[in-house]
Amino acid sequence: MYSEQLIHRYLLFVSTAWLMTIACPGFSQQSRLDSLHRLLPQANDSGRMIILNELSWIYKNKSLDSAILYAREALILSKKKGLRKFIAKSFNSLGSAKQASGEYDSALFYLNQSIQFSERNDSLSIPNVLNNIGIIYDEKGDYDKALQSYFKGLEIAKRKGDETIQAYILSNIGIVYKKQKQYEKVLEYYTTALDLYKKINSSFGISVTSGNIGSVLIQTHDYKKSIQYSLEAKKGYEELGYTRYVPYTLGNMAIAYDSLHDFKTAETYYLKAYDQHLKFGNNYEAAYNSKNLGFFYLKRHKLKEAKDFADKAIMLALGIGAKEMLRDSYQAMALSSKEMGDFKSALLYQQKFMELKDSLSEERKTKTIFELQVKYESESKELELSRQKVLLATNALDLEQRNNLLLVLASATLLLLISGVVIYQYLQSKRRKAEQESKFQLQLAGAKLESELHQDRLRISRDLHDNIGSRLLFLYTATEQLAEQPTTSSEKAEQLSIFAKNTLHELRRTVWFINKDSVNLEELQLKLKEYFNFLNQSPQLTINMVLEADASKVIPSPKAAAIFRVAQEAVSNALKHAGARRIDISLTSVGPENLQLTITDDGKGFDTTKSVDGNGLKNMQLHANSAKGSIALTSSEKGTRIILILPLE
Repeated sequence: MYSEQLIHRYLLFVSTAWLMTIACPGFSQQSRLDSLHRLLPQANDSGRMIILNELSWIYKNKSLDSAILYAREALILSKKKGLRKFIAKSFNSLGSAKQASGEYDSALFYLNQSIQFSERNDSLSIPNVLNNIGIIYDEKGDYDKALQSYFKGLEIAKRKGDETIQAYILSNIGIVYKKQKQYEKVLEYYTTALDLYKKINSSFGISVTSGNIGSVLIQTHDYKKSIQYSLEAKKGYEELGYTRYVPYTLGNMAIAYDSLHDFKTAETYYLKAYDQHLKFGNNYEAAYNSKNLGFFYLKRHKLKEAKDFADKAIMLALGIGAKEMLRDSYQAMALSSKEMGDFKSALLYQQKFMELKDSLSEERKTKTIFELQVKYESESKELELSRQKVLLATNALDLEQRNNLLLVLASATLLLLISGVVIYQYLQSKRRKAEQESKFQLQLAGAKLESELHQDRLRISRDLHDNIGSRLLFLYTATEQLAEQPTTSSEKAEQLSIFAKNTLHELRRTVWFINKDSVNLEELQLKLKEYFNFLNQSPQLTINMVLEADASKVIPSPKAAAIFRVAQEAVSNALKHAGARRIDISLTSVGPENLQLTITDDGKGFDTTKSVDGNGLKNMQLHANSAKGSIALTSSEKGTRIILILPLE
């Protein structure tokens, strides 16, 4: 799979200085950033506006928050100076950053503002903006509007003689046709774009487009040509220093060599692509190559390798929520387990494969039915309107043929009366319906509130029972024994004192969670660290806690409590049952709407296919379910990993 959309979106440059960075091998993106940051304090207002816009475009591929920040700063400065050209560029930068973050409505607003402020003789600005608008409609799946915007921008770019923008828009048109599997049209537009990039001597454009053509030639089964274009792209990326794009070409060549039955070469490229995607943090492509390796080794009857890579693909797909990738990885794992004679695991993964396959099929089916229903209703309305027009025309003709004024007046009066009655009945019906709807909404809101209160009571009761109740029962039993044994050592009494102190801390934590409506991640991290510091009494034990999310992010208290309880249960299990010496805990953001808690230990692990005594795993699942989250667990003799995915809605 070759992610040409990602790379093509990177091709739109806003100044000659940026084009120079692409043309100069070895002039890295970081070097460019460092240079711009050094120049910014010394630049005059015009220079600052140019630099701020460039920083926004570069940071779009590194940090979207920074990209938006620099674009806004450029917009404020350009508005202050009243320079329409720079206002247009700043709106374009801001719209592009919003598009990259998935905020399409905001992006379209800013891009249309850019067009309004663009000067008519600006050969670069308007085609760029129209191209960005096309990208948004493309990503939304509205291909007709995407092509309209692309072709309009292409026409202006041709009229202005701007071959760089022409080439870029041609490539994006090819992407739209590729989604529709019209590969002949794709090759037509990609080839035209490649000729233009060669004409203007754009090394990066040549590399990107060559790689895209190599990807499409796989679909047309022209594998030898695909390898030639992929090699040309790989060489270009390496010379330019854009090594993060090299694994895409390696993946394409792996598929081509595999199809040509050169399995040794294919294996080499599959492994290189997988390793490099992991290195650059591209987990989706790493999962894709890992899944491909699973099927590749399965066909070669290397069952252990097939199972290993299928397992890696599952973990990566779970981490990023890629359902279709997860479905295919389950299938690879099921087939590998079956070939190895592990029929229990094969059945388990086959069931997961079928469930996810049916789920995805149902989603597509529902979408298709909805689209057909909307289309049917639209056609029905149009047909009814046509019938009404015919009826009105017939009545008008009949009235015209009759030349009786009194009859016309009587008919008109009767029509008004009937219309009045109908309108009155309609308004009365609408009022009654609105009252019923309002009453229903109030009942629904009351039921929802009651349900939420009930869930909160259950959660509080479970926390007090599980964490405090059991501890108090132990203290009660122990003190009874102390009363019966007056000669008990002071060491025993000290242990009970420590246990009582632990219980008090646990009660304070539970009350803390109950009393707060919301918790920011920094507070949650402090509570976890406080617990782990208190728990870690052994010099041979290391517990690391890392927060890889915005510390100021605020989440509901029940969500925070679920994270704390799962971490508490997982660490307790690792110490009690696994004999762990190192435990790593990380809390990271997964997209804008999810948090991921990962707990990894180096203990002895356990067989996840067998039932396990104790309530630890069940409790973790209950805490996850109460917060509408999901738990994934893997374990081997080298240790155990638990992943909690928690939605923040």
